[in-house]
Amino acid sequence: MSVQSVRPTASVAAVRRGRGSLGRAARRGLGRTRELGRLLGRGRPPASGRGRRRAVLKVPRQVRDCREFTRRTLGDWGWLPAADRAGREWADDVLLLVSELATNAFLHAGGPEYLRLRRGRHALRVEVADREGDRLRPHRPDPLRPGGYGLHLVHELAADWGVAPHRRRRGKSVWFEVRTPR
Repeated sequence: MSVQSVRPTASVAAVRRGRGSLGRAARRGLGRTRELGRLLGRGRPPASGRGRRRAVLKVPRQVRDCREFTRRTLGDWGWLPAADRAGREWADDVLLLVSELATNAFLHAGGPEYLRLRRGRHALRVEVADREGDRLRPHRPDPLRPGGYGLHLVHELAADWGVAPHRRRRGKSVWFEVRTPR
């Protein structure tokens, strides 16, 4: 089974059912394409704190590897296993957003170059870097087809997000921040 058919289909099905964080995002409105367009290209300094970076190999399982690296890092930092429901939902949201950014890099930019997680006092920042272009082009998802909701989900679930072009070479980092659960 390919990455293309797994993540987007699962995301669309969850949005259509209206359950969990995806359902809340759908109820708040995923079709804000113009607002998404204004956010693209806006960058911010990274959250302060400790971080981890992983180079991503160009293999079919790279999205799963990004998610597993994130899961292990959250565990090492004491956020997994979560002690309560809110903590579990927070971790699920982070893992979903990592999957969405890694999938976008895989589908549209030749795969992610690296994944970086930075832990700040009040926020977790995640960056997925690639070597293709320096901008994203949002589009309105087709409700009759799976996929196309990734950046809309990031916009709805993250506290902040954006795109930072690489300064010395071709490519960009797509990043998001979420408030830490404690």
